[in-house]
Amino acid sequence: MPKTNDVLFNPAIQAAVNQAAYQTLISLYPAQKVLFDKAQSGFLNTLRKDLLAQLATSEDKITYTPIMEPGYHQPDPTHPSQSFLSPQWGNVKPFVIRSGSQFRASHIVGENVAGRLQYINSPNYTNDYNEVLRLGSLNSNDRTADQTEIGIFWGYDGAPKIGVPPRLFNQVVRVITIQRKNTAQQNARLFALVNYAMADAAIAAWDSKYYYGFWRPIVAIRRGTRSTRSIPNWLPLGAASDGSGTNFTPAFPSYVSGHATFGGAVFGILRLFYGTDTMQFKLQSDEYNGITKDSITNKIRPVRTRYYQSFTQAEDENFLGRIYVGVHWRTDQDAGRTMGQQIASYIFTQND
Repeated sequence: MPKTNDVLFNPAIQAAVNQAAYQTLISLYPAQKVLFDKAQSGFLNTLRKDLLAQLATSEDKITYTPIMEPGYHQPDPTHPSQSFLSPQWGNVKPFVIRSGSQFRASHIVGENVAGRLQYINSPNYTNDYNEVLRLGSLNSNDRTADQTEIGIFWGYDGAPKIGVPPRLFNQVVRVITIQRKNTAQQNARLFALVNYAMADAAIAAWDSKYYYGFWRPIVAIRRGTRSTRSIPNWLPLGAASDGSGTNFTPAFPSYVSGHATFGGAVFGILRLFYGTDTMQFKLQSDEYNGITKDSITNKIRPVRTRYYQSFTQAEDENFLGRIYVGVHWRTDQDAGRTMGQQIASYIFTQND
């Protein structure tokens, strides 16, 4: 198991020792099982309360005040009541990495108003703008049917119905473990590594998101800059709401991409765990399961299965999908994937 921070490490060891002792005692003294059950239940309840108390005090209860300048994110104008989701999450105490800022993304987008203004008039930003405009618009003539499917397939934005991206990535890992016929011990280790990595990836991604507060395409394209035109009524394909309303842009800043950070972390762990990037597998998404309803067509999406030859191929689809639905810039994706892979490597090397 990976070495967790001190807040969680000692309780984890205590729980493991307790369980080992409990199993030994009920094997040696089965007639006293009721007594041992009561003792174990009391211990685990105390441990649970201690852990929840430690995690509650680790979260900095802050609010977010957006900067009202070009380049800074504002709520999705098509959902004006949208708030800023979880601005405090980057301050939560991680499980394994030292802090949410340990792998903070580079300041390419600018750390202040002057730097931000310079970036949003740079060639790099203009390229990102043109790519999203071309491929991420609601009625894009350049996005292929396969690209549209990729964007929706890797979405998992329609919580609470379909869940959130970590659910999809656990489904990916489950497919791999079944295919590889993992032992129970291998599964315990792999799922622990993957979910520690995703938990810390979320904290790290949200640290960068709210540190930089970079605007999303729907805000940027409608406003424009000196280097890019303003399209006041522009709409992205959008994150799928899965029949629970209209598609939307997620309620937090753009840089870095949470999807790309999760993908970098999960596929990074998978490559390290199996010692290879080559892995043939197929995947079904609950976005295309014959049950989920599309909010644009109001029709149930058909069952779709996608096929992969490597972890990188699947990771690339997850990366590109956020551009295809028009909610992220390529720079968000690049930085998020790098961050996720760094977290995967760090957590894997902490493994005993």
